[in-house]
Amino acid sequence: MPMAFAGYLLKINGTVFPGTYILRDTWNTNPDQIQDDDSFIDGDGVLDRDILPHTRSKIEFSTVPYLNLNEKMAMQEILPTSRTERIRVTAQYWNDDTNEYKTGYFYIPDINYPIYDTTDTDILYNSIRVALIEY
Repeated sequence: MPMAFAGYLLKINGTVFPGTYILRDTWNTNPDQIQDDDSFIDGDGVLDRDILPHTRSKIEFSTVPYLNLNEKMAMQEILPTSRTERIRVTAQYWNDDTNEYKTGYFYIPDINYPIYDTTDTDILYNSIRVALIEY
């Protein structure tokens, strides 16, 4: 029996990523993507696929716009920011193929932090795109 939804979409290294930081309609997963090993089209035009047993998932979302500097820094406490930390994180996410949580090892591509505005004491950010790609 599938594990019930527990109120969060994503945990990174055991910490829940706050749903309040995720912009509505931007959460997108491609769970359990099939991988091929040297697939080819034969002389008759038929695709010959060698499907690997391991599948990979991809998670993408954008943050709500106008996070301030402190909110962005709180997000960075959950999302690893150094290159070496982003290379391999443990993520638990809601898998809509199986309707349960799944855990895997992911890398986080470089994150851009687009600035919307600044004041004398703060920075406001436009939506920040985040992606996790499973190994």
